[in-house]
Amino acid sequence: MTDGNKDDEQRDRIADTSDELMERLTILKALESQKRRDPMSTPRFHELANEVTEVSRDIFSLALREEHEGNDLGEPSPSTIDSESQESTIHDQNAAMSDQVAASETRSSREELPD
Repeated sequence: MTDGNKDDEQRDRIADTSDELMERLTILKALESQKRRDPMSTPRFHELANEVTEVSRDIFSLALREEHEGNDLGEPSPSTIDSESQESTIHDQNAAMSDQVAASETRSSREELPD
């Protein structure tokens, strides 16, 4: 594997980690908003507080992973996390569509087989 391919894969991992981080931040905001509306010190409030703590720990872990992955990159690149994320999403969607087509073709060929 060339250094360019390794860096491309690393950039994809950074974009994936960043996407995951953004998703967890959205969840954290929703949980914290919900917790702020609940009466303090109720069982539900404490349950939400525990969930906020758990998601916060996930966020911290993801941020550290993203930092380490970024530090491992070789050369600077003109690409951004957004552009890498979009390319990764398109690649994932194309792979999923290919899988669906293959499954459909398999079903069609089974239906054509004589009993």
